[in-house]
Amino acid sequence: CSHDKMAADQEYVKELKELIENAKHPAIKDLLTNALAKSTLGGAVQEVQVQKPIKHQQKAKDSTGFSKITNYAWEDSGKFVKLYITSLPGIEEVTSEKVNIDFKPSIMELEVRDLKKKGYILVIQNLFGTIKPEESSIKVRKGSIIISLKKEENITWTCLTATEKQLKEARQPKTPKMKEGQDPSASIMELMKNMYQEGDDDMKRTIAKAWTESQEKKTKEGDLL
Repeated sequence: CSHDKMAADQEYVKELKELIENAKHPAIKDLLTNALAKSTLGGAVQEVQVQKPIKHQQKAKDSTGFSKITNYAWEDSGKFVKLYITSLPGIEEVTSEKVNIDFKPSIMELEVRDLKKKGYILVIQNLFGTIKPEESSIKVRKGSIIISLKKEENITWTCLTATEKQLKEARQPKTPKMKEGQDPSASIMELMKNMYQEGDDDMKRTIAKAWTESQEKKTKEGDLL
């Protein structure tokens, strides 16, 4: 019975990995990666305590032989922010001996070595909030790496970095304040103008269509009078 369950679990993990490889949208890929990481947490886990960065002659982040890790999922789990890495080539061979991690109040640096003779790095700077390095940790198991960042303040992280937050806020259209005695339609026009100037192509097409339909409606109403 346990053998059947193990086989079913292996088939489930295999199917999830295939879905991740074929997923096109980043959000869907993140969800699948997150599900894969959580599905494999029940096995034996090696926990790597926080360690000082190893001083060797060639740091991974400065080496052309190391590739950047770009495919990972993360979630705000309350007191911690967790990162899940499950899609690296050769991740099934990962052990704690192949992993180095360095935590600083606003920076996290991960180095993974010797996965099918290749190395990988993940450097996240300017974190959304300050973390406690001494209480942050990493867990390594066959098929996954789980990083737990301990928050300094118990606030919700809407992004992983403060830079991402600033970019999101910059993309949001600014709502103009209506001056006393100002025609409400003028305020709406200014809002539409800001949205058009700062929006993406889809937003511009939507606004242009709405404007055209509005003008056509006004023309028809004028003809009826």
